[in-house]
Amino acid sequence: MGLQANHWLATEASAFIFQEPIMNKNQVNGTVKDLTGKVQEEAGKLVGNKEQQAKGLLKQVEGKAEKAFGNAKEVVKDAVRK
Repeated sequence: MGLQANHWLATEASAFIFQEPIMNKNQVNGTVKDLTGKVQEEAGKLVGNKEQQAKGLLKQVEGKAEKAFGNAKEVVKDAVRK
């Protein structure tokens, strides 16, 4: 490998390593809460437990709200960059 190839490889590798995450913490946590809530709701349905179903629905709402907050943060961050 020549000197130019090594320079290109180092530049590409550092660009990959230091790129911004695809999702922010709120988006990830919100998605996880939403999915956890869906599982809890379905488990409650399976065993006939209305309280677990309700808790699962609540967790889904919390997750969707947190993800929406994370989305809003990204919109603001993108707007500030421009």
